[in-house]
Amino acid sequence: MLRNRPIRNRLISGINTTVFSIAMILVVLVLFVIEAAYAPPFHSHNNSVELPKVDHSVWLRCALREDAITIIITRDSRVLYDNDFMLARDLPPKILQDLRHGPEAKVYLRVDARARYGLVKDVLDSIRSVGIENVAFFVNQRPPALRL
Repeated sequence: MLRNRPIRNRLISGINTTVFSIAMILVVLVLFVIEAAYAPPFHSHNNSVELPKVDHSVWLRCALREDAITIIITRDSRVLYDNDFMLARDLPPKILQDLRHGPEAKVYLRVDARARYGLVKDVLDSIRSVGIENVAFFVNQRPPALRL
């Protein structure tokens, strides 16, 4: 019982907005994932420090703790400890004070790649004068495509 109906040739001129919106959401989601993969660590203290880039870095979870001792050295020769500017020679009493409150006996340095070596050496000497030999540096992992 097939009916013989004439077939009408009509153009369908419309866009399926549901599929289009799902595709756009996926594109935005992929962009956010890529941005999150290459974003700097979220412990930045609002100080612009360009970390050195290395090929083989090690992830240290303890560095992101709130009570971790972190010292920042900027490229314009400023030393920050607990978001306070200070001289390298003033660091030992502050570090000793924080060590009494119980964090691990380790200092994390966030040093700008263009910082003066002499200042970094002075800060390391101040840290070692307290008796801390365990020092870790924050670095950025190079993307695989840029390795030379």
